[in-house]
Amino acid sequence: MKRPWLAPLALLAHLRADAARSGAAHRPRRLESVALARAELDYAACTETAAKFLEAPVSAADAVERAVDFCAVDARIIDHNYACAHFRQAIERALGLSPEDTTFDSTAFCQATEGYMLDIRGAARVPRTGTGSLLDFKISPLCSRAVAASFAPAEKLDAASVPDFWWTMCMNQDCAHFLPSRTRWCRTQRQPTHSVMVCDAARTYALGEVRSRAADMMSPDEICAMYGAFVRAMGVDVDAYEHVMHEGRVSKVPVPDDKARTLLSAQLVNDASAHYIRDHMSSPIE
Repeated sequence: MKRPWLAPLALLAHLRADAARSGAAHRPRRLESVALARAELDYAACTETAAKFLEAPVSAADAVERAVDFCAVDARIIDHNYACAHFRQAIERALGLSPEDTTFDSTAFCQATEGYMLDIRGAARVPRTGTGSLLDFKISPLCSRAVAASFAPAEKLDAASVPDFWWTMCMNQDCAHFLPSRTRWCRTQRQPTHSVMVCDAARTYALGEVRSRAADMMSPDEICAMYGAFVRAMGVDVDAYEHVMHEGRVSKVPVPDDKARTLLSAQLVNDASAHYIRDHMSSPIE
């Protein structure tokens, strides 16, 4: 049986290193086969769902708007569309990685979003940070020691420097991202555990966090806690994305209280209705 939707998935897999996709370099071959099979199913589910709100190529902004409107209306039973805010964050980041003039139909949309969701899982595999999946990530004691050693003998780091600090530490990966000619000083060599996109996302998240902080300096424990919060935030967004595009359940998306959930649901549905009316208004008679 022909499966035409596998063609872009194969291209996606070819363009991404195994480690960046799903940590394949650190797993048995059987588990990698299971991961690839899961990716195929996820891509098929995504394109089937995306075809419901993307009938023709549109800009990234329009694709996000239509996707969120679909989420608002499709998931509104018992106000479950509270996940739509996290869904928006996930797809905005995913589509934002493409050139500004890129247009998205259901195929292009899923190539971008499924690739992003695979890549961002690497946030839980950055060396010396912690263990567990995105949603169950636990900071390791090694994190504070590694962070402290990075700016010793100082005991704290200027908060404004933390975003760039995390980008550098994320990129280092025990020399995995450096050219061999520049790693003679490094005693550890291994396949990359995550993509550069993870490091960029960590820096962006940290920028937002330090702007809202009152303290000027951060301790190693605080810096590591921020990274743990970043990983879990990415997990919630991925979880929300899968709820919408893979028709899965929301397992750990934060649930607002009843009043807030009802208000959010009404706002999302009203926005979707307004967008529908705007897009289907008859042209004025001249």
